Amino acid sequence: MRWKAFFFDKDKDDNRNVTETYGFNTEKTAPSKPLLTPFENDIYSWMNTIKFSKHRSDFQKKLTRDRKDIQSSPNVYVPADKSTNIYKMSATDFLYTVT
Repeated sequence: MRWKAFFFDKDKDDNRNVTETYGFNTEKTAPSKPLLTPFENDIYSWMNTIKFSKHRSDFQKKLTRDRKDIQSSPNVYVPADKSTNIYKMSATDFLYTVT
């Protein structure tokens, strides 16, 4: 916002100190404008009032339960060859089907 105000207020004919950055961002910071200070303070105070909730949708809750079930399961989850199906089987059954 400061850069926008800086270039808005800058005289269009003053090209003496213009350096070409070839599309790259500058490392300099924009000079502050006294008129923008209340706006910037309001933005900072607004950002400090944001509260995040731990609300989860039913789908997210189901995903969490499924993940916990998969991690704690002694079974092996095997993807099918030609479809997107995933099969749950014991490790010994999987070893007998592979060999």
